[in-house]
Amino acid sequence: MANTRLDETRRRVQQNILGHRGRGGDPLYRIRRLLNMAKEKLTEGANAKLTHLLELGDPDNEVATSWRVKESLRELYTYRDPDLARDHLDALISDFTDNQRTPARSNYLGEP
Repeated sequence: MANTRLDETRRRVQQNILGHRGRGGDPLYRIRRLLNMAKEKLTEGANAKLTHLLELGDPDNEVATSWRVKESLRELYTYRDPDLARDHLDALISDFTDNQRTPARSNYLGEP
């Protein structure tokens, strides 16, 4: 579900910025598959491409934020300890509902 929501966000941002569906040369269209990959499976080059094209095509960090949420949710499912998972989920909710804070783009692509 997280990948589906991320792709919907990517398409919406693409449409709002360029006024059309993704085309081969559009930054967000070019990274659609990278966005759905697990972070740990991205090569150094793929991560650099993802970062660069998000900078070009995602001025308000909406897609980058959605990607970070997806990766944080994936991490949540790796916890075996329910208390640790609950703490992670509480931190995740707090992080993404804090309207007063606008983190730098590097925070979105790095560790939560």
